[in-house]
Amino acid sequence: MAPPAATLSLTDYDAIGFDVDHTLARYNLPHTINVLFNGIVNFLKNDWDWDDALVKPFDVNKDFCARGLIYDIKLGNFLKLSHDGCISKCSHGTRFLSREEICTVYGSDYHSTLADQIKNKVDNLGDESGCNFAMMDNFYDSMGGAILSRMVDICDKNVIKNGGRVEDVHSYRYIWEDVMAGYGHMYWWKAYQDDTGGFFPAYKRDPEKFIYPCSAGVLQWFRELRAAGIKLFIMTSSAADFAQQTMKVLFGCDWCEYFDLVITRAGKPRFFFKDTKFVKVDGTVDGAAVDVIEKGQIYSQGNLDDFMGFLKTETGKEDPRVLYFGDSLRSDIFPAKHYAGWDTAFILEEIRGEKLREHNGEETTSAENTNDVSDLECQYLTSHQWGSYFTNDVTKGGGVSSLWSDVIKKYADIALPTLQHITDYPINHKFSRFNENDQSSSGFHPDPPSILQNSH
Repeated sequence: MAPPAATLSLTDYDAIGFDVDHTLARYNLPHTINVLFNGIVNFLKNDWDWDDALVKPFDVNKDFCARGLIYDIKLGNFLKLSHDGCISKCSHGTRFLSREEICTVYGSDYHSTLADQIKNKVDNLGDESGCNFAMMDNFYDSMGGAILSRMVDICDKNVIKNGGRVEDVHSYRYIWEDVMAGYGHMYWWKAYQDDTGGFFPAYKRDPEKFIYPCSAGVLQWFRELRAAGIKLFIMTSSAADFAQQTMKVLFGCDWCEYFDLVITRAGKPRFFFKDTKFVKVDGTVDGAAVDVIEKGQIYSQGNLDDFMGFLKTETGKEDPRVLYFGDSLRSDIFPAKHYAGWDTAFILEEIRGEKLREHNGEETTSAENTNDVSDLECQYLTSHQWGSYFTNDVTKGGGVSSLWSDVIKKYADIALPTLQHITDYPINHKFSRFNENDQSSSGFHPDPPSILQNSH
């Protein structure tokens, strides 16, 4: 296979697809994360009898939360890895470990193997006993980091209170299992319909507290893509009822007219390698399974092979070129590239958040319907305790690039803070791509994070 071109243009593609949450929909992070956090910790306290200390306000541990950490499920540790596998920082619960403690737990070589596995799989790692290492891949995951770390702290305090030693705790796995039960309660696919789980009832009452409607510029950009004959589709793992309400807020009541096909409950990344049948959506609920999908419809579930058959029919091409926008390396970027061979555009708000926090928020605005993020949102996008998402160094001078800088270059073609940023360019603009074989940051648009320009 020939190497990809050094640039890409939207007009190169026969079809362009979009995830919804944190891709088409830009969330009010402070409000959204607090609602999600409170829903899960109150469930764990009230239904699973966890300690009152768990329900302290999220802000107590806000700066601890960071995207890109790896959670060691058995040991209750959070790890930050550099691109070569070195553990640059590690905490047990919320307590950061010294270099000596890290070496005692993980040795000098163990972590290198872990990094290589993640680069090749971009997913949680486990064995026959279950998941052992979990990625804090997105905002929902990193918010869970505050819950997991508190629960580890609570466990340790109870051990000491009862005369035991933290070193003798065999496993913290039950904490992970409890938190997963909390996520399951919150995000069960029928929770929106049943008005349960904490998040969906609040969202249904006032969705504009959670998401920002698309700007006039974004809507015009979509019209230009359609006028150019490019097939546009949505692929989201959200259920149809929630996705439809979200799209109405983003695009208006005529939102369906912008897209050729809508896929809900896609179950990414499984969509890309399983053979689940498509199910036609009847209103907002799943109807019957179908063998053939049709233009202009809303479907649930599905699989890559049937979808590509649809695109071949619609484009008249045996091998249609596809570009996919998403915010999750695990669910969007890696599987779209690895299994489908699509080109990918990674939405990563930290690109903008870290730049603004570095400048102490001096460039920020109110954030609503703009390219910028507010001072408060910067605090939810960045962490002083863990440092930059892109490097292993908390200083402005940079440092060795992080594991995720390498993963982004390997599986994403371009990366940008929000969808709004790409709509500022004409649709035939040529964007420079990432090249995983060099140290440049050419795929970041409109410009790379400043800390990467100083790293090595």
